Amino acid sequence: MYFLLPLPIIFVFAIVFRVSDFYGLPVFKKISKVIIILCIIYFIYAYLAYKGFDILVYVINFINSIIKFFK
Repeated sequence: MYFLLPLPIIFVFAIVFRVSDFYGLPVFKKISKVIIILCIIYFIYAYLAYKGFDILVYVINFINSIIKFFK
């Protein structure tokens, strides 16, 4: 159940994002937004891996088909 690890990080950085938005701190706002996005992507990937769906294989096949299309 590793997919639950980023949830507390998302909540903490959502609070940091809101506070930095309120006080006008653009550096903390950008950093927290990037960390939130990365944690959400990791959450989705880990949850799908937990359910037995390896999305990495489909992404690689999709990229390879795009490369073959443009050759």
